[in-house]
Amino acid sequence: MKQISINEKSVSFTDIVAENKDIIYTVLLYISGLLIGSILFKGLNEETRNAIKSFLEIGGTDFKNMLINRAAYYLIIFVVCLALGFSAIGFPLLSLIPTALGAITGLKIAYYYISLGLKGFGYSSLLITPQAALFITVIVFTVRSCKKLSRGILQNSIKKADMAQELSLASYLKQFGVLFLILILIILINTLTVSSFSPLIKLG
Repeated sequence: MKQISINEKSVSFTDIVAENKDIIYTVLLYISGLLIGSILFKGLNEETRNAIKSFLEIGGTDFKNMLINRAAYYLIIFVVCLALGFSAIGFPLLSLIPTALGAITGLKIAYYYISLGLKGFGYSSLLITPQAALFITVIVFTVRSCKKLSRGILQNSIKKADMAQELSLASYLKQFGVLFLILILIILINTLTVSSFSPLIKLG
């Protein structure tokens, strides 16, 4: 295996992959979700497509309504990640989150492209893809930290008391606090961007 020399230390590609496997797996799960969402939309009937359209239009372009809806959506997912992270059996379920998010984003992009053609594709490229990329970046690191915490709790729960390893909860709480602040910033940026540019883009 080819090795890379960094500060006189040899680091193999395998080591890099092993060190970041949770991030890589989460990204791959998100991409698979995108494909699933796109494929599913093509098979939906008109009634279901109209229901998706109504869902996408919740809040309209009003900044306050969009902020509330977006904050609720982002924060609920973030809290679910944390809840699973503090559970001994949560780490397998955490893999479902990026897949579900990818499927939702895939449905959105497919809706705009299939329903509105190039205009819809342009709208998705400008206003959906960038905000989805920002959000999933935070979720990727949140899922990684939550998986580590969940595995640690599980390992300690099945070991004898004198063999259990101490979990640095303070370190995890610090990570989650930083990710939460970044998420709040992303919510504000995404809401401001969409509310500002949506009225300028005619999709009808």
